[in-house]
Amino acid sequence: MFAKATKNFLRDIDAGGELISVSSLNDSDKTQLLSVVAKKRRFWCWQKPKYFFSSCACLLGDVLTEEGPVKPVVVESEFVKYEDKYSDTIQGNVDAEFVAIQGNVGGSEKVESQFSFGTLRKQEVDMQHLMKDVQVTESGNVKDENTVLEIPPPTAIAYSVVELYVKHDGHFEFCLLSEKQGGFEKKLSERSICTSSGFCDSRSLCDFDVVDGLRDRFAVFQELPESQREELYNLLCEVLDDGQTVAQLQTVVEEICLGSKPGLPFLSELKSPQKEHVQKILSLVGYDLHNQKPTQQCKKHLMAAFHVLTSALDEMPDTALTIFGACCKLHLLPALCALPNITSDEGLCSRTEPLLSDLIDQGTFQIVQRLFSLCNMKLEMNEKVMCAITFKDPGFLPLVLYIALSGFHALIKNLRI
Repeated sequence: MFAKATKNFLRDIDAGGELISVSSLNDSDKTQLLSVVAKKRRFWCWQKPKYFFSSCACLLGDVLTEEGPVKPVVVESEFVKYEDKYSDTIQGNVDAEFVAIQGNVGGSEKVESQFSFGTLRKQEVDMQHLMKDVQVTESGNVKDENTVLEIPPPTAIAYSVVELYVKHDGHFEFCLLSEKQGGFEKKLSERSICTSSGFCDSRSLCDFDVVDGLRDRFAVFQELPESQREELYNLLCEVLDDGQTVAQLQTVVEEICLGSKPGLPFLSELKSPQKEHVQKILSLVGYDLHNQKPTQQCKKHLMAAFHVLTSALDEMPDTALTIFGACCKLHLLPALCALPNITSDEGLCSRTEPLLSDLIDQGTFQIVQRLFSLCNMKLEMNEKVMCAITFKDPGFLPLVLYIALSGFHALIKNLRI
């Protein structure tokens, strides 16, 4: 609940993505000025980096060997007074097949939350002073349906990171420019290779040709028995409404693929039935989470393909995940997967194209239009054509959506759902 509140808050006030939400109250205690966090290298190029606090609160001054105590100049100011209520309503007329699921003729899903963090303050380190010295919190309530989370003051709910580039001799530089990446200086003889000792094959972070490679990679889903594919698909649809569950599932899958034994602590923040959903999902793709080992039915390429799918889902905004789930219930995946293949270089396709017939209904189109918008794409339709174009500087979100669509569509291909 805390992770969901901070994540949604940052979505509204930090469109540039400069702040990182604190995922738990335990981490909030470690979030101090000049705290040292570890950056985790991710497997796929579309995954944003993750930062982790050490078990004990480690400050920059603690890792310096020859400098005296670091005394930063702190500038504190009022950040924003935040109190907002918003909702996403998803509507669309559906056929009788969907009636059995939804319970009425018109499909309607509503996501509503209310946040009140009060008057927030931010603390910033004077970087110029800090470089010479070494060569956001207030109370609030979060309402989600009938649940209220009270966050006591002072609690850190977000932080920003300045990466360090550490040289061989122990000196380091602050990476103040966006193009400057942190890390450790490597010798010329060293080769940077991304390897994994688990289920994933070794490859560079950026050399995966998704458009050409997805069909072959997700073809392994077709090898599963139909009943198993259908169950896996339905369980994944269930967890799409909860971004935290998706994030925890992806974390476990990534650890498995990198050869670690994740165990149950990764799911400690999840409650039933979400925890049971995750355990069942993992068992369907060949991993016994309780005993921390692959099952007899486990296939290396199946887990690797599932890793690609969950990594994409984890990168989608929570609202986009919810709307993506609605598209699944409305049986729109075949049309959505066909759209990129029949669109011209100018982003146009005929409105009369039979493969797109399920998208023509105005209510349905608005749902898909909202999904595309949340993934940095613009979808429009007039009397003759449908037009899809990406926003300026869209990042990886259009690619992430394409991966998610391809993976889910591969699960239900040739099934009667």
